[in-house]
Amino acid sequence: MSISTAISPVSESPVAVWSQPDNATAKVTLSGTVNVYSLGGTWSHIRESQDAWLKQGDPKSKSLVFDASQVASLDGAGIAFLIGVQEAQQKAGAKFEVQGLDTRYQPLLKEFDPIANLFPAPVEKPKRSFVVSAGMATQNLLDDAKGLITFTGHLAADLVWSIRHIKQVRWGDFVNAAVEAGIAALPIIGLVSFLIGVILSFQAAIGMKQFGATTFVGPLAALGIVREMGPLITAILLADRSSAAFAAEIGTMTVNSEVDALVTRRP
Repeated sequence: MSISTAISPVSESPVAVWSQPDNATAKVTLSGTVNVYSLGGTWSHIRESQDAWLKQGDPKSKSLVFDASQVASLDGAGIAFLIGVQEAQQKAGAKFEVQGLDTRYQPLLKEFDPIANLFPAPVEKPKRSFVVSAGMATQNLLDDAKGLITFTGHLAADLVWSIRHIKQVRWGDFVNAAVEAGIAALPIIGLVSFLIGVILSFQAAIGMKQFGATTFVGPLAALGIVREMGPLITAILLADRSSAAFAAEIGTMTVNSEVDALVTRRP
């Protein structure tokens, strides 16, 4: 016996059958084992039949019965199928009724009640005028400038204080921060710079080979990496790696409530 046969026995008849006695009433009958495997193609077929039926005439006068009295087993996919059919009925303003659902599946169905909360109506964002957008952009620019000036002022004040009180500076923490922010990023910077240099050399060799200038590939890669791309790569990787390290450390401290221990309140 194969794995697929053991998980989902092949059944000749579909587990969900759509029937429509008249234009005003319809019925969905479930039978057998209803799971994610047996509902494969039946789900879309039932929903297409339901949508086509609701479009015929006034949907408010239509009533759909969901018969689950012949269900032997029902999993989360079956509950989702029921909810999807019910949501389509409620959205159209039509009636919906569930019959024969075993009491052991009722708690699972009640967990999603009200079903309307699963399908929230999309909220349209109000369109902003050009004046409002320009004003908000200007305000954001001013806030960023204010924050930058404030940070620069705090940095200058702390630097002046550290020069005046050089013995009170915690040099151990200063060295640890410098290592974490700079020296610890050198391995990844060196690796990336080396790989980019190799790629640049291969790309340059292809073009220079046509002119017999392959001997200039080495100097070209060295000058390009050291003078041009080297500072840029170093700045980007240093900022990204150091900021990610500090963010991860602060996140760990927040989870361990270490940040709360640093907060003091005046009585």
